[in-house]
Amino acid sequence: ALGPRATVIPVAPARPGRELAVFNDPATAIAVCRYDLADGPLRLSAQAPGDDFVSLSFRTRDNVVFYAMTDRAALRGAIDVVVSTQDQLDAAEAQDAEDSAPAETRLVSPTREGYVYMRSLAATPGQAEEAAARLRAVVCGVEAP
Repeated sequence: ALGPRATVIPVAPARPGRELAVFNDPATAIAVCRYDLADGPLRLSAQAPGDDFVSLSFRTRDNVVFYAMTDRAALRGAIDVVVSTQDQLDAAEAQDAEDSAPAETRLVSPTREGYVYMRSLAATPGQAEEAAARLRAVVCGVEAP
């Protein structure tokens, strides 16, 4: 209901009685990216924000968290994650060169459908737009086969 799959969808700030999730912190910007792995693996990419906090939690359609990370897990200044089924992961690994590790973090989703819940902290109320912009800069799309 929030928007199309494989697209970063900003979530409006919480209002009393209208929270997307319980315990929403009003100092955080929130966005989501829904996926259906029948469309193909999901790739999520972002530049690490430096000193600004960003967290990502990968969830099933029923809101069960199966993986979580922060910007501190970025490699070479970037966050790059591929979410797939086990069969899609096996196919990707068959294409890998034997002597090199994958450049991205690879996750197997326990369900075909799910979403990525993204949060970015605004250290002060005046930085709320910057926090929202960090999430709008995330790229979330279906990985080419």
